[in-house]
Amino acid sequence: MFKFKDRANPVGAIHKVEEIEEKLVKYARMWDEQRVKGFWGSKSDRSRLTHFMMVALDDFMMSVAILAIPGPDKKATVLDAMDRLYEYTVREALPIWLRPFAEPVKQYVVYVLVSFAIDWAVQKYKNGSWGKTVQTGALARILKKAGCESFPCVRCSRRDA
Repeated sequence: MFKFKDRANPVGAIHKVEEIEEKLVKYARMWDEQRVKGFWGSKSDRSRLTHFMMVALDDFMMSVAILAIPGPDKKATVLDAMDRLYEYTVREALPIWLRPFAEPVKQYVVYVLVSFAIDWAVQKYKNGSWGKTVQTGALARILKKAGCESFPCVRCSRRDA
């Protein structure tokens, strides 16, 4: 039907990561608790969904950041998680008249927009100041747990971003 060009960085193989699976269940539960009927009726509801999905993306990226798998596989794993979360949240919230467009919209949102967002974040960590001196926050806790001082793609040669 629609064909979108994806010029983002390559995507590898999907890995089953228990932490991602647990987070998918957590986000599904959170969505069920805060879901409202007539979702597409207001801009604030769409903004809330966008924020919800961005928080989930960040969380999924943090979960795979310290894994000893190649960067394209990390990206594929995160994209798969976002695809499944999208199916649970967005597709089910669409009004009946928008449902025929759900699949092409998902393909664009997840495999183009989210894919580029992942590439952008990884580049920021590789080239920017985010990964060079991390002292506080969720990333610092994750890196400390992994025994690293900065984002794995910057300092840990045994891992790929």
